[in-house]
Amino acid sequence: MGNFKILRSLIGFLVSGILLYLVLKKINFAETLSALKFAKYNLVIGAGCSALLLNVLRSLRWKYLTENYQLVPVRFFIKAFFVGFLANSVLPARLGEIVRAKSLGDQSKTVIETGGTKSLASIFVEKVFDGLVLLFFFIAITFIFPFPTWIKKVGLIFSLLFIGLFVLNILILIYQKSIYKILKKVMSFFNEKLSMKVLNVFNWFTEGLSVIKKHHNMIPFLLSSIIIWLLEGLIIFAFIRSFNIDAPLISGYFVMILIGFGIAVPSAPGYIGVYQFACIQALSIWGVNESVALSFSLVMQAATFIPMNVIGIIFILKKKPLVTVSGHE
Repeated sequence: MGNFKILRSLIGFLVSGILLYLVLKKINFAETLSALKFAKYNLVIGAGCSALLLNVLRSLRWKYLTENYQLVPVRFFIKAFFVGFLANSVLPARLGEIVRAKSLGDQSKTVIETGGTKSLASIFVEKVFDGLVLLFFFIAITFIFPFPTWIKKVGLIFSLLFIGLFVLNILILIYQKSIYKILKKVMSFFNEKLSMKVLNVFNWFTEGLSVIKKHHNMIPFLLSSIIIWLLEGLIIFAFIRSFNIDAPLISGYFVMILIGFGIAVPSAPGYIGVYQFACIQALSIWGVNESVALSFSLVMQAATFIPMNVIGIIFILKKKPLVTVSGHE
């Protein structure tokens, strides 16, 4: 497991390094500084505050993917979400999602005794369905705007990825007992303690995935997801306008889609390189030069990441007592 994390981290740094090189080799830094100087920062602040509130909504949406969420205080989801975001800003290859899952598991262990395994499964489901929602937006936009061929190829690649992960979820749930038997047979070659741990993790993880079979969980999750992504595109469009970029409303949603696809792949901490590359490629469709697009990406990332990370640090430094099973502190 440790070797896998190291390999994933190395891949993340490599991907970010390559994309950052591709971004910077075409940049005129005088134009970038000029764009930064003349940006409308009142609009940036407003969009940044809106993005922060939207992330709070994302943390509340997460609860629908968690078993017995009615017993868990809302602030536990908010804290875990912000702490995980902070971890993703300092750890490569999205390893912050593991921190996010562990944070919720540790806080709520007096209510649902599963550690972070079910929480990690819920995050996996969240990412898969977010990807599917982004694909829905992408397909809808392609009917409105004639994108270049390379954009459609990127959409096809990520379509295969997210649809494949969704099918994998379904197959695991359908063949859970058969997979368990095979895993049990394989683990019989190892010591009993390790074998039991792996089998328990598999059971907890599959229980976490089973939320997709529960309509009363998935319907509010999907509805809130659509609303959140609709608002996200509007917020990004506000950032675009803050840099006096003459692009249509659809540009905000296209930037959103490419960023969403981009940060799905392993990258360096804070998605450095991937984030900038996605923004520049998205805005190039409307003739925005790389230098101005870079300034836009830097400001938007700072305006959204810094407040999130500050709150994440505050949550880490300020520990609160866990709730009891009855839900009272």
